[in-house]
Amino acid sequence: MSNDFDNLREEDFAELIGEIKAAGQVPEPSPLFWNHLSARVRDAVAEEPIAPAWWSLYWRPLAAVAGTVGLAIFLLVRAHAPGVPAAVSAPGSTELTADVEVSEMWRLIQVAAPKVEMESVRDTGLMPSQYATDQAIEALSPSEREALIKLLRKEMGVAE
Repeated sequence: MSNDFDNLREEDFAELIGEIKAAGQVPEPSPLFWNHLSARVRDAVAEEPIAPAWWSLYWRPLAAVAGTVGLAIFLLVRAHAPGVPAAVSAPGSTELTADVEVSEMWRLIQVAAPKVEMESVRDTGLMPSQYATDQAIEALSPSEREALIKLLRKEMGVAE
């Protein structure tokens, strides 16, 4: 890249320096000059339309295509993936394991329940809500309701 000074001969350069010296002292511009210049430049830049970048027209369709292809590949790979083999177990062994786990949990509750105060249960939020209790009672069969009434009367010390 070249400018106008590259082709300047020595005589032309001396002549240019002489013209600059003959011009004398150049006065400072008005204090408002910079404000006005800045405003004009800002307005001129704001009026020029901003050309969209070349890639901004294509990124959304490309992203949609890439997402669709990715989803299709995921579904194809997932459909052809080998399944997890089922565990071979003896008949009834899962029921036995579940019964042992349940009985162990009930044993833990039986041991721990007498030592827990109702206030601490209420404070921790472990008490069922009134709505849940009402629903549980409504779900009982008539014979289960009678048994519940007998247990409650016995617990409260009321004779039948």
